[in-house]
Amino acid sequence: MRRRLLKLTSVVFAFSGAFGASPVFAKTALEAIEFAPHRAVYDLKLVEGADAPEVSAARGRLVYEFLGSQCEGYSVNLRFVTEFANPEGKTQLVDQRMTSYEAGNDSSFRFLSETHVDGKLVENVEGSADTSDKAKTVTLKKPEDVSFDVDKLVVFPTSHMKRIVAAANDGDRLLNVDIFDGTDGGDAVYKTTVVIGAPDKDVLFDAGPSLEKVRFWPVSLSYFESAPKERQEQQPEYVLQMKLFENGVTGDMTMDYGDFAMKGTLDELELLEQSACTD
Repeated sequence: MRRRLLKLTSVVFAFSGAFGASPVFAKTALEAIEFAPHRAVYDLKLVEGADAPEVSAARGRLVYEFLGSQCEGYSVNLRFVTEFANPEGKTQLVDQRMTSYEAGNDSSFRFLSETHVDGKLVENVEGSADTSDKAKTVTLKKPEDVSFDVDKLVVFPTSHMKRIVAAANDGDRLLNVDIFDGTDGGDAVYKTTVVIGAPDKDVLFDAGPSLEKVRFWPVSLSYFESAPKERQEQQPEYVLQMKLFENGVTGDMTMDYGDFAMKGTLDELELLEQSACTD
């Protein structure tokens, strides 16, 4: 149970051919995809009817801020507070905070995260990842000093999301991408399978910022542990179903952990100023 709670951050915003390899997209095609800086607030609650022996109730709130551009890189600030209750009525408050910076060309990634449970710090992760000719090298400062390589084709979170949008724009409906997002102790690579539905449009609010003129795709994103098994033999660690808008905004979502699930409803959205790229 605790391990799943500590993975709540990655299941929300670690978005993302041959299995085990990143699909090939023209560099210019990915650079042409620009996401809108924004601040989004989501209300979360337990999905009723799930077989959840350890969780009888859950509610939470997530605040997500996305800033930057292709030329200056992308920054994410996230806070995710969730209260869980078991059948005996005992509650647990999980407070997760994460800050990251990703170069616009997927060459580097910096991340810092803290997880508090009932006010006590239980996980503190800080590190970076840089791309060389042969691999991506991850260097952790916390929880301990360690360095290791992952495959060069593994992508970082914003690059992962851009590949999903690029595939959707091309009419593809299935995508397999490996992702490193700095979560789960900072040492995990996840294999993801993305199923993309038909494009649509949506109106999120009767007043205020609206996405009625922006396309979205219903996306199902399954996360698998990076393990020496065939994909068909594995069950996903979790599945994220969401509305992914063409400008990078995520609408309503459902996070399915197998024995329980949480639904996130987009409650507030503020589109922020986009800085212009200069040569």
